[in-house]
Amino acid sequence: MKALAFPKPFLHDHPQVENVNRIDEQRLTFGHRAADRVTGLMGSWKFILIQSGILMVWITRSTRRRKPRFASCWTIWSRRTARSRRSIAS
Repeated sequence: MKALAFPKPFLHDHPQVENVNRIDEQRLTFGHRAADRVTGLMGSWKFILIQSGILMVWITRSTRRRKPRFASCWTIWSRRTARSRRSIAS
């Protein structure tokens, strides 16, 4: 088998190759770097699972209360109806 041979006038006639990732990182502003850190944290499975757990606990605690913490439209309407019934009866 023949050995690999390049032609005699073989010259590398181009500029030195640079790491484009390093160049891109150098061009980033403070805002871009901060946004990358935030999205790295917020987009992780760890964050999604923790946030979902907190939401489930909040839903469970809110539905198990006997008295609502806020006056819903239904509560306000039922109170008005009860008052009007009392005034009609008397």
